[in-house]
Amino acid sequence: MKVNHKEYSSIKTFEGAKAVKLSPEKELMRAVMTCMLFEGNFYESGKDMATRIADLCTKVKPEYLSELAIKARNEMYLRSVPLFLARNLAKIHKGKLVSDTIYNVIQRADEMAEFLAMYFMEKKQPLSKQTKIGLARAFDKFNEYQLAKYNSSNAKIKLRDVMFLCHPKPKDEVQADLFKRIAEKKLETPDTWEVQLSAGKDKQATFNRLIKENKLGYFALLRNLRNMEGANCDLDPVIKKLEDREEILRSKILPFRYMAAYENVSSPRLKKAIKNAFIHSASNVPTLTGTSIILVDVSGSMDCPLSDKSDMKRTHVAACLAAILKENSRSLVYTFSEQLVKVSSKRSGLDLAEDILNSQEHGGTKLGAALKKLDGDPCDRVIVLTDEQSHDRPIACWAKKGYIVNLNGYEPSVSYAGNWEMIAGWSDKIVNYIAEIERFEKWDQ
Repeated sequence: MKVNHKEYSSIKTFEGAKAVKLSPEKELMRAVMTCMLFEGNFYESGKDMATRIADLCTKVKPEYLSELAIKARNEMYLRSVPLFLARNLAKIHKGKLVSDTIYNVIQRADEMAEFLAMYFMEKKQPLSKQTKIGLARAFDKFNEYQLAKYNSSNAKIKLRDVMFLCHPKPKDEVQADLFKRIAEKKLETPDTWEVQLSAGKDKQATFNRLIKENKLGYFALLRNLRNMEGANCDLDPVIKKLEDREEILRSKILPFRYMAAYENVSSPRLKKAIKNAFIHSASNVPTLTGTSIILVDVSGSMDCPLSDKSDMKRTHVAACLAAILKENSRSLVYTFSEQLVKVSSKRSGLDLAEDILNSQEHGGTKLGAALKKLDGDPCDRVIVLTDEQSHDRPIACWAKKGYIVNLNGYEPSVSYAGNWEMIAGWSDKIVNYIAEIERFEKWDQ
């Protein structure tokens, strides 16, 4: 993904620097990998972003659209926007690619209904043949517990609606009986924390029991740490599950989720366990050979929430990704805004992430100036974590490899001098991409 675009003097970044017009494929990738669908951000309303994504879907090949949707769901751990891409693929194209994409993107039972809600956004209309096939195949992924858990009575479109529209064929008598109970609204009520607490059950007893019986998923555990702390739950089994490496690696948790949990609790024991869990989460990330210089954008725009419905900021995302990169390479970490500031090399994990956030005032975006100050410093790669809306144009990368990791899918991309690789996303999978790029190019170590 080398940068070699025609520069348009009339196109500017949000901060006013010269920008470039990306290809539809690259613009769509940037928008998708940093998107909470229908939720506005610093630069763009949720509605405008969804409209732009839908328009870009008409300008790329169906194979690219399918691949991007599957990658966004299964590698970048996004949920709504991959469904939206699959929905647009189904609207625009025909053939088995449509049903395969729908099947591969749907990973949770409620996503079948969410997909249909998106399909009927403009108006209710007949489903295409391949859409029906993809949804019908998706039913095979889920057992009764999973179907009942996500069969919300408050949802506009329910699982029985999906079933009646796509007519899945049962593979055996057990599944035939299951489909019958979906139709008759007789699914067995699942034993989840939401069901138990909504029924008025005691929080402490409920959480203690669900953890003991291994009925609380890792993401639910992370989200409910403050509730457990407030209910005076037994923290020993909570911490044991929280620090379980296998649970962590299966969970597909975005790195900044740990920081959100960390900031929501006060117990020193829980805080320590979350720090340990964050470090464990980096253990499945490839090690980068050589030395890296990591530049983290802490400008004012990065300090705004990921969306108008989120408490997390892009600075949180950037700080956590920088901490993971440092765990997996010999790295020097800097922040840039109006100034260039070196962050202590003695800290790691969420401690390093906090140091990044507190390193300087969050003002303008002087990426070009920061790179000029570092120009020529010995390293094997430079990695910039940013929203790309710089006041000034970045210089050419002096290292063997240079990467710009975009954390906000706003349309204009700042104009870069020289040879940089562009990556977008919030997941620790960006480290895998860097490792793959360098392995593929047989970079001399």
